[in-house]
Amino acid sequence: MSRLSSLFKVGVIGAVALCASAALASSPWDGTWKLNPAKSKLNGYTYSYKALPGGKLQYSNGAQVAGSFGCDGKPYPIAATRTIVCTRPAPRQYRYTYLNGGKAVASSVITLSSDGKSLHEADTSVSPDGKPSTDLRTSTRLAGGPGLAGTWKLVDTRTGTPDIFTCRTFKCGIDFVYYKRTIHLTLDGKPSILHGPMLAPGTIVIATSAGPRSYMETDKIGSNPYSYSKNTVSADGKTMTTVIWDPGKQNEASTYVYEKQ
Repeated sequence: MSRLSSLFKVGVIGAVALCASAALASSPWDGTWKLNPAKSKLNGYTYSYKALPGGKLQYSNGAQVAGSFGCDGKPYPIAATRTIVCTRPAPRQYRYTYLNGGKAVASSVITLSSDGKSLHEADTSVSPDGKPSTDLRTSTRLAGGPGLAGTWKLVDTRTGTPDIFTCRTFKCGIDFVYYKRTIHLTLDGKPSILHGPMLAPGTIVIATSAGPRSYMETDKIGSNPYSYSKNTVSADGKTMTTVIWDPGKQNEASTYVYEKQ
């Protein structure tokens, strides 16, 4: 999906132990998990740009994410403490710099194909351990034009850094370790507050059991949900599947398949 939308993701797609009175030493969630891109479905997401007066653009993912900005090198608010700065390095190229609380946290270089039918994105961010990572995305035009204006569909995603994390369960919850950052989640339906350089203040996660090897998750900024997911570990404990979608867009859900290392 476009970085404008993916910036609203918590960036933590992990696992939570199911609440049980028995010891969790042999929990199938425990261990180190790594994304298998070949088995995952990361495409099919749609979004749009609308041309506004004065040369500005309005981005929308068709759900809860929308923001207007100009490509004039000035900062524009897009959500909570986040802002975007857009410039035009070349006639068919757009460069976005994303700031959270005034600090740059990510950037994108978006290139429109010569026939105007494709968008190619190189999205760069810094992982919690301080290392840069670049993801490559390609979208195809469904309608509209010229330029960015119109409706787009994500058709190819290539991640630059292996998506790998470790789960350590405790009764009714988990310590989720991702690039040296530990996130403490529970399954009691109460909000777990998350902090990070790309997260808006008030970002919370609510997780509840959905069976012996599954849980549901709602991600919010304040009282507004911006992401839902269902997370399941296979019966043999070797595979974890996360299906994640935006409000009202479950038909465009992405599926992440992780394998135990």
